[in-house]
Amino acid sequence: IGTMHQLESLELLGTKVTGRGMNSLRGLTKLKELSLVQTLVDDAGMEAVSSLKTLEELSLEDAKISNHGLKFVGRLTELKLLTIHNMEAVSEDGLIYLENLKKLETLYLCVPVTSKGVASLKKMTRLKDLYMGDVISDTPFNHQRLERELPGVGAY
Repeated sequence: IGTMHQLESLELLGTKVTGRGMNSLRGLTKLKELSLVQTLVDDAGMEAVSSLKTLEELSLEDAKISNHGLKFVGRLTELKLLTIHNMEAVSEDGLIYLENLKKLETLYLCVPVTSKGVASLKKMTRLKDLYMGDVISDTPFNHQRLERELPGVGAY
C-alpha cells in the first residue's frame, strides 16, 4: 500500500493491521481519509499516522489507542472530521492533545466530558457538530448545556 502514492482514501475496517503496519503508510502523501475501525492499531501506530499531514478524515473506533495516542492525532492539523469511539483507554484527559485541531468541523466523541473536556473543545474554533451518542447521558453536560457552552456547535 505504501507505494500507492496517489491514494486518497483507505479503509482498513476489521483487518488485523497493527501499529507496526502503519509505518508502511508514511509515503501516502495525498491520503485524505483513513479508517482504522476495528483494527489492532495502537499508540505507536498513531505516531506513524501523524506523518500523514494531508489527512482530513480519521476514524478511530474499536482500536487499541489510549490518550497517549491522541497526542499524535493532534499533529494532524488538516483534520476536518474525527471519530473517537469505543476505545476504553481514551478519556476526556486526552482531549487536551486535540486542542490544536483548528480546522476540525465534526467530532464523533463517545467519551463522557466534564468542564475540563469542554474547555478543550472550545479551542477547536471551527467545530460545528459534536456527536456524543449515548455517552452524553453519562455526563453532566446534556445536549442543551453543551450547546450553551459551545456557541455555534450542534451537540447530538
